[in-house]
Amino acid sequence: MFVKNECYCSHTYPSRYTRVSDSECKVTCAGSSNSDCGGVLRVNVYSTGLPRRQAIVNKWYLGCYKDDDKNNRMFRGQHNVFEDNSPDICHRHCLKIGYAYFGVTYYRECFCGDEDPWADLLLSDSECSQECNGDSNQKCGGSWRLSVYRTGIFDIPQNETENLGCFKNDGSLLTDRKIELSWSNLPTRCTNICDYLGYAYAGVERAIECRCGNRAPRGLISQPDSQCAHTCPGFSGNKCGGTKHTRIFRTTIPENQAIIINPDPITSRLGNCKASDTTYNGKETCKNLSLLNDDFQLLNTTIWSGTKKMALDPDYEFVTYSTSPDVLYVKKGVLFIKPKIQTSEFIQGSLKIENCTGRLNSEECSKTVQSSNILPPIASAQITTKNSLAFRFGRMEIRAKLPSGDWIVPEIWLTPRDFSYGPEYQSGQIRIAMVRGNSELTCGNEKLGSRYLQAGLYFGPRNGVKKILFTKEMPADWQSKFHDFSIVWTIDNISFFVDGELLSSVFKNPTDTVRTVAQIAPNVEYLWKDGTRLAPFDKEFYLTLGVSVGGINDFQDNCVSNGVKKPWSNTNPKAMINFWQKRSQWGATWKDEDTALQIDHIRLNAI
Repeated sequence: MFVKNECYCSHTYPSRYTRVSDSECKVTCAGSSNSDCGGVLRVNVYSTGLPRRQAIVNKWYLGCYKDDDKNNRMFRGQHNVFEDNSPDICHRHCLKIGYAYFGVTYYRECFCGDEDPWADLLLSDSECSQECNGDSNQKCGGSWRLSVYRTGIFDIPQNETENLGCFKNDGSLLTDRKIELSWSNLPTRCTNICDYLGYAYAGVERAIECRCGNRAPRGLISQPDSQCAHTCPGFSGNKCGGTKHTRIFRTTIPENQAIIINPDPITSRLGNCKASDTTYNGKETCKNLSLLNDDFQLLNTTIWSGTKKMALDPDYEFVTYSTSPDVLYVKKGVLFIKPKIQTSEFIQGSLKIENCTGRLNSEECSKTVQSSNILPPIASAQITTKNSLAFRFGRMEIRAKLPSGDWIVPEIWLTPRDFSYGPEYQSGQIRIAMVRGNSELTCGNEKLGSRYLQAGLYFGPRNGVKKILFTKEMPADWQSKFHDFSIVWTIDNISFFVDGELLSSVFKNPTDTVRTVAQIAPNVEYLWKDGTRLAPFDKEFYLTLGVSVGGINDFQDNCVSNGVKKPWSNTNPKAMINFWQKRSQWGATWKDEDTALQIDHIRLNAI
């Protein structure tokens, strides 16, 4: 049970490392004042008395093996750490990327590989006795001990498959399933995966793509091998198709007997599941499946986590984020994030934030005012799905009313979960909708006031952030009513929509990459060399909602608002003081709840 009126079910026994005192689960149940129903991010857990479900992968268990040392691991294909690790979790991961074996060890570690386990290193099962982080009823190896399983994928003998040739792909070839194997793609691996999943044909394309399907390329003319000459990431001696060219193989499944196996046990209950390119929290899902649907009848803390910190790099906004009900609340089915001007007494004191989510021992969490500075003069809020939902590729719609008031900026963006390509904007940010709150604002020759909506991409190193932005002008402003802001993010493009109409797509040509569109400098191209044409926007991102004020990123020093020069310089250490001293000017434009970002609903679906 969770927070008064919620009930959850699971086959997984919680890890003992998440156990807290019973005193933290003291919220009274909605149906009985005599019972406790969890608390904020706290769950009362009970057994139903039903027999525990056996792990799906038990039939593939091979035994407990000694893992030699860190320089000579048994499985060298891929290594991942999962905080919710279990044999099922590791199996799903290694199966998805096409490896024959996997092993779990040390609570949370998962290894994938194709090497046959070494028989002379087989030990007694009693030496693999550590509980899994994600399920205390299952074992995840031990100290230099690996619980080893087969994934269920087996190598198909070469004489049982057939290389049909290289074919031009106009979008109609092998469309049943597409898997991205960025580090491990090989013709044999792709053929093994498609055979395991029950498809009659497999194809490799664009180096990293593995495609499965049940229709042969009938009537198409085979292309020269030079059109399918992209080097496979799994082994330099193999070729994995080309750009819009697929090398196709026949599996052992006869075309008239193909039966699709659902690749994800979690979604196997959906009998008509068609695999999606979308991933969420590292898992595969089904096409068109709803991943998030929030109408904000309340602030659901199982979905949303609040930011608690003073803003610093990379944008140095003039705000302190909190979850205080005067800046973050729900009213009549609408989420409000409303900035508030602090008092003179507050900004001249000191602040230590309890349960700070920023960097400890930094001014994100505590600050004492010196003579040359002040505390952030604005209180605001920011919430994210960081702890509940991150996804790659999907269709997201946000119905929102944007805030008005000088120097106010709504935050409706996607933030990288793991910052795989480096810190800050180096791993990218996707802005779904942004309007500066100033009624009339000009920065240089560019009009950026409240009539000008922007959406697009931010990415690059700190000293060279690039922006791919698309602008839509309104006759009035974007703050007077609710609008639908949407993004369709696919493996091939990112498109932005406003009120159902296409604003723009990032790619206009088939050879475009994010870096070429942004005209990124050649000397920093290496930062994304391991990514796809979408890099850094080819990893999982989570949703961020908030309101910021000022800062050094969204308002350049040549900005003029209603004929008045911007009251601070981005390079001046006293920027916040200078901003505060002009509060009689900008504060007069802040009109109660007009300053709030208001969210009516959010929808996220797999594609």
